[in-house]
Amino acid sequence: TNATALTTTSSLKISIEVTPPSPHIITNATAQTTTALNDHIVYDIASLFENSDGTPVTMQIPTLANMSALLPWITFNETHLDISTTDIHTAEVLITAVGYFDLIISQTFNVSITNTAPTVQAPMGETEIFENITGSIVKD
Repeated sequence: TNATALTTTSSLKISIEVTPPSPHIITNATAQTTTALNDHIVYDIASLFENSDGTPVTMQIPTLANMSALLPWITFNETHLDISTTDIHTAEVLITAVGYFDLIISQTFNVSITNTAPTVQAPMGETEIFENITGSIVKD
């Protein structure tokens, strides 16, 4: 008898992609407040986030919480916000960090520039003021 042997070959390829977790918040953003109108606040927003392996994140351009552009008195320079104005203002700012595979995480915080009226530390007591007039009076 003539026996024919059959041989079958198969291959299986398995691909596993591991997506690292999104960046996370190291520290919650805190409200930035000043009562001095000419004060300049520099706020390091990039230090509030990090990737899961501890490496720095990339910051998106911050916006106001309603997704509109930042106001002219708040500027962004890659990692920091510069807040400086001579007027009274308030704003809620949205900051977003971008990690590996463009995964993101965001948080908001408030900025308040106020101007409080000066307060009297110790009231003055009653004071009498006298005017000293010297000279002569001439009668016609």
